[in-house]
Amino acid sequence: MIPVIVNILEAVIGPDLLKLAVCPEERRIVPEPDILDGCIVFLDILGFQVIGHVERLHFDPLQVMKGFNEAMESFLDAEGIVIDIRGNEGGLPEIALGMMGWLVDDSQHLGTVYMRGQERKVLVQPRAIRYNGPVAVLIDGLSGSASELMAGGLKDIGRAKIFGTRSKGEIVPGLVYRWLGHPLIVTGIYLLFLANLFVHGLVIWQNPVERAAALAAGVLMIVITFLMVRRNAFAPRAVIELREDQREPGRSAFAVTSRGQPATAEVQLGYAYGNERVQASTGDVRAFSSLRRVHFYLPFTRARELKVWVHRITADGDSVGLPALVGVESGSARQELDLELSGGQIVVPIDGGECRVAMDLRPGVG
Repeated sequence: MIPVIVNILEAVIGPDLLKLAVCPEERRIVPEPDILDGCIVFLDILGFQVIGHVERLHFDPLQVMKGFNEAMESFLDAEGIVIDIRGNEGGLPEIALGMMGWLVDDSQHLGTVYMRGQERKVLVQPRAIRYNGPVAVLIDGLSGSASELMAGGLKDIGRAKIFGTRSKGEIVPGLVYRWLGHPLIVTGIYLLFLANLFVHGLVIWQNPVERAAALAAGVLMIVITFLMVRRNAFAPRAVIELREDQREPGRSAFAVTSRGQPATAEVQLGYAYGNERVQASTGDVRAFSSLRRVHFYLPFTRARELKVWVHRITADGDSVGLPALVGVESGSARQELDLELSGGQIVVPIDGGECRVAMDLRPGVG
């Protein structure tokens, strides 16, 4: 274990580190086992629980940041810092961004998160007191989510070197090639994988057990695909969402998508004090407590299913279905639905043409 850590640190701050020794009980790397000045600090963060060189903190955001801040204040004169996020499956991104603030001299833009009707820039803001020495970050296959944000962000801005194995891959890339999701490409990948199984089972492998396993896996894939097609699992879907958000005032909204893309609709919001008409794929609901009814008109969706979802985001971030009476008109068919019986959401078939949806909220919903 010692040579591995020494080699990692040597790559970061030079060959002098070959003289360093590790004090596991102190969670430190020092020039001599009995000298603690000018040491290289080893920080172990597991699930955004911080181990400085004293104690493990419980997964409480305030406690984690408090412990990390105290550790960094005491490590400002260290020759280097190793941040170990192996096995860290993530947590609140704000914690990772706050930790990174100790390591940057100016504001750093890591990317932009696009949400329905809004966007949010991911920024690292520098602290008044910063650590300017070299930094190494250790990752492994269990490092995910906010851990990858921290490691990847520090690497991209040139503030740290990363060591370890491939991480979990839970951070959405900034650039997405939508053509990769085209049905022809997806079908081609599916058929290629299926053909690979049968070629191994019929030609390449000679062991009877291996051949039987490959053929069984191929047949199972065909059966599962057939069942999914029969249940319309691949049917293009339109989604109408009406959301009350209690986390911040004024964040309640509606959103309309069709086949995974924003879909412009004519929307009429009926409040207790009057009506409001808009034509958009997303929009704010100004006073959800006064909202009584909402009408949506979608022209030619080409979708074969419609999901209607009326819910509330609580202050704790949980989604709770809201009661509403919903009428759906598609072609010559009309359906009346009570969302209170289905947890605030329902999926119904439509014909891909024009579609009208009328929502009547129950008294007291807002």
